[in-house]
Parts: sequence; C-alpha cells; structure tokens
Amino acid sequence: MRLTLIDGEGPALVCRQWRGFLIHDGNYEPLTPALHGTDLLLRPDLYSKLETAIDPYRLRLGISLFFSPGQQPSDSTGTGER
Repeated sequence: MRLTLIDGEGPALVCRQWRGFLIHDGNYEPLTPALHGTDLLLRPDLYSKLETAIDPYRLRLGISLFFSPGQQPSDSTGTGER
C-alpha cells in the first residue's frame, strides 16, 4: 500500500507499507496491528523545513536490516565478498 501527498512542486511525501497483519494474543481485546517494512520519503526541501520546525534532537532516523538464513550476506559494495 502507498500513500502519496502531492503539492505544487510534485510528490511531497510518500509513505509505503510493505506488509501489515494483525496479532492475536489470546485475549478478548481488539487485535494488535503489526507492520513490517514501512518507510517515509520526504522531498529534501520539506525535510529542511521539518528540521527547522522541530528540535533536531527529536528527529530520529533509523535503518533496520534483518537477515534471512536463505540469503547470502554481502558487503556494502554488492560484490558478495566479506
């Protein structure tokens, strides 16, 4: 699924959700949603406005990578060498 917000200069924000599902914990409560693979893309000019609008220490960026046993790990050059 994808959400795209567009302004006069083109696509401003893109939010993509790669996989979503519900978790049942055995209680009679509403199911808990879980997301795998969500990203938020901002245009550089909007990111600059975001940085000036909030305290830079409140802005957190992160990358999470998970390895699947069926995949061969490779280095950052993409050559496959370790």
